[in-house]
Amino acid sequence: MDTYTHNYAKLKELIIEYNIDLGDNKDPNDAGEIVARKLLYKRWDDQDIIYFDDIMRSAFRMESIYRMNILNSILHRYSSIKYEYEINQIADKIILKIIMDKIQSLFLLAGDLEDLSIKFSSNNYYFNPEHADRITDVPFVDTYDTIEEQIESFYLFEESVLTNKLISKTIEELTLSLFLLLRPDMKDIKKRVAGLKWEAGIKREQQKILSKIKSGRPFSNKDTQDLTAAKLRDIYTKYIQSELHN
Repeated sequence: MDTYTHNYAKLKELIIEYNIDLGDNKDPNDAGEIVARKLLYKRWDDQDIIYFDDIMRSAFRMESIYRMNILNSILHRYSSIKYEYEINQIADKIILKIIMDKIQSLFLLAGDLEDLSIKFSSNNYYFNPEHADRITDVPFVDTYDTIEEQIESFYLFEESVLTNKLISKTIEELTLSLFLLLRPDMKDIKKRVAGLKWEAGIKREQQKILSKIKSGRPFSNKDTQDLTAAKLRDIYTKYIQSELHN
């Protein structure tokens, strides 16, 4: 739980950092130039700047998926522990205390996100809150299967753009930490990995697909889809390796 808290905080900080403050400039024609100039100063490469909108929407989307499912993941993990082990009252109280401390911090986080949403709605920022799911509370929603479906939808079907190294790495680490907390069935994950391995487009390594996209040569939407699919395949593989070591 400490790991997911750390990774979520990193993604939130990146969203804040790269939601460029346009100042008092309200001309939409100038916004792109302001953003490009500030991103160059932050050492983004030309190709990532071109896809800035898609990259940031992907970051907003993963933040939303994570935030909306984290409580259900905690509760699922607790029920799994109760089912798998005989837990005495002392151990159960300790586990529940840990969980309640985390839940309290998540409710505080909801307030932080509301404040942030109000700040972004000032129209001084490149992205307005409608690019993320604006919330006033933390919902206990979605089943375990739905969480996996949302993750697969993000990586396989939503045309997410994960070419920026820093944001992509953070999103991948956050996804893995969610799986490590949720602990989906190993057999199911192995089947998913096997299915992705046989997809013709993603037999290539991530780096080879990314190199083609970054080269400036023409590439198709399928290339970006192959990249995200390869990332999901590798996240699944890391999860399997972690579980085997444990």
